[in-house]
Amino acid sequence: SWSAPSGPNVSSKVLQATAPQKAATLLYVSLLSRDPSPTEQQFILDQMAGAGDQNPAVVQELVWSILAGAEYRMYQ
Repeated sequence: SWSAPSGPNVSSKVLQATAPQKAATLLYVSLLSRDPSPTEQQFILDQMAGAGDQNPAVVQELVWSILAGAEYRMYQ
């Protein structure tokens, strides 16, 4: 899938982030050109914390969900 971690894409960069908060910020800044709200950041942190070895799949789904969301369609 095009949103799977590969090369220098945003999914790969999120997985390589050294801190979970940095990963959440990178995801939102890269895709929506803004920082995540505290609620959005906590959601990302919760999703990634519970993912274990499925973290690449979770990040792929997070990228897809942001791109499929109304904010991306309306403002990007």
